[in-house]
Amino acid sequence: MGNPLIEGYSVVMLDDIHERTLNTDLLLCLIKKIQKKRPELKVIVSSATMEVELLQNFFPNSKVIAIRGRNYEVDIMYLLEPCKNYVIAAVEMAYHIHKKMPEGDILVFLTSVEEIHAFINLWSHHKANCAVLPLHASLAIDKQLLVFKQHASRKIIVSTNVAESSVTIDGIVYVIDSCYQKVKVYDYKRNLEQLNVLPISQQSGAQRAGRAGRTRDGICYRLCTKEDYQNLPKTFPPEILRSNLTELILQIRSFSLTPNHLQCSNTFLTPVSNEQLINCINILMSLKLIDENFSLTELGNAIVDYPLETQLAVCVENSFLEEYQCSDEMLKIASILSIQGGIFSSDATPLQMLKAKKALGCREGDVLSLHNIFVRYINIGNKGNWCDTYRVSKHKLESAGKIYKQIQKRRKNRQIKSSIQDVEAVQRCFVSGFFSQVAQRENTAREGVYRNIYTKQLVHLHPASVLTVSYPEWVIYHELIEQNNKLTMHNVTELDPHWLFEIAPHFYRDARQEIAEMKHQQEKDQLDKIEAEKQQKQQELLMNQESKVVFGSIKQRKPGFKGFGQTQFPIKSKEQRLGSLSFNEEDDF
Repeated sequence: MGNPLIEGYSVVMLDDIHERTLNTDLLLCLIKKIQKKRPELKVIVSSATMEVELLQNFFPNSKVIAIRGRNYEVDIMYLLEPCKNYVIAAVEMAYHIHKKMPEGDILVFLTSVEEIHAFINLWSHHKANCAVLPLHASLAIDKQLLVFKQHASRKIIVSTNVAESSVTIDGIVYVIDSCYQKVKVYDYKRNLEQLNVLPISQQSGAQRAGRAGRTRDGICYRLCTKEDYQNLPKTFPPEILRSNLTELILQIRSFSLTPNHLQCSNTFLTPVSNEQLINCINILMSLKLIDENFSLTELGNAIVDYPLETQLAVCVENSFLEEYQCSDEMLKIASILSIQGGIFSSDATPLQMLKAKKALGCREGDVLSLHNIFVRYINIGNKGNWCDTYRVSKHKLESAGKIYKQIQKRRKNRQIKSSIQDVEAVQRCFVSGFFSQVAQRENTAREGVYRNIYTKQLVHLHPASVLTVSYPEWVIYHELIEQNNKLTMHNVTELDPHWLFEIAPHFYRDARQEIAEMKHQQEKDQLDKIEAEKQQKQQELLMNQESKVVFGSIKQRKPGFKGFGQTQFPIKSKEQRLGSLSFNEEDDF
């Protein structure tokens, strides 16, 4: 930071604190630290629904000002009995409102793009004069803007939780709340992200209900019973408790805070657990971003300002090294993989995605195929028609282009080189950041089943992966997502396992070499034992010859005695899979 104490400013305002994002919690921590150096700095913290007591404990000398923000009443309606399918129930409720209730637009909260499309499809069976509009984060900007325009007929806006607090739409009088949300939760024990459909909190319910009644009295229809709603948690766990904290730890180290600050109740609004913290620290150490003193390494300092997830940032920084020299390709790959939900249209099927990858990509895997799609998009003339043909999102590719330019600008003092003819250099560079995410094909009748060699979990190729054509034995993946109790690898690339020993020798060992060394040592120990026994017998023979009176006659060696020479002994090993890779369990991950 060029101005770490934000000198020249007397007041700082933090809005929407109730959303409790990682950046929000980090900002609160930094502002509190700055206030210790600058007691005169005034801080205004605004929240729509957050518990006041939590903020007062965090800022002990703070004053509370309550501002009434709504002049219209919102009636809350509940179901008498739980519904079996809230998407169908939402369609029926919207139709009832349209037919029976006064004018006013309707906002429907569902959990995903798939549910939004299901709603629109079901609604199409009704002969109703309404403008049904989807709204979600992956939707193109021009289509998102349609929800703000006036329509001649009633609008029904079908949205994910993006409309909960991020946007305000005038004209909404009726809210239909499924009382569910789709949440991404990071499982640090298994190093994967889970997409779970979970009940909302009462805090979120209040936010959703508040979307009605902006211009007149409104009604919120909750698709659950009143008893079920009252049993919902007051608040939902903040991002800091359900996210991968590697990026946050890098940031707090760059601000001269230690990872242990994450556990201090007086530093963060919500401290994290020891287990969660240790896991993330081990990941950063394995990537060589921090040392044993929690200090940033040269590589750690280099990537801390990248607008990328940690492992992608490592790949980009390593791409400038002489052994890879593929910075142009890796910048494009990192930009593409940074787009939440991928670059394909939200309604594209796995088969359509696979067809596009086959047409534009390459057999080595999805990562390089996505790079080729991005390059083709940059160079194509009529981008709109081209995107429609291949079912890719123009909006998402434009976002990837902005990320690419942003990284380029940050590294303008570095020479960006291309390795377009050296596919292996790009693959190896990708391994330098994702070496912990490797899987080997299982010998099973089911195709596309692999086993993660670190966690030993069964994982599956995504049906849209270009590798479903060949099913290579070894693969490395960008992310692992659990959905419907199935672990699916996303953005997968073919891998030569020998690269692991060269690129991440601190993380992997070659079982074949270890078995050979163990066998050699066993043979050596056996030969040493035989030699020792031989010398002992010769010593005893000498002693017997010198003690004729005591021991009597000496036994002579029988004819045909061949002496002690080298003998082969069968070596039994606990390692059952000769030639396979095994994770070095003695190393910390």
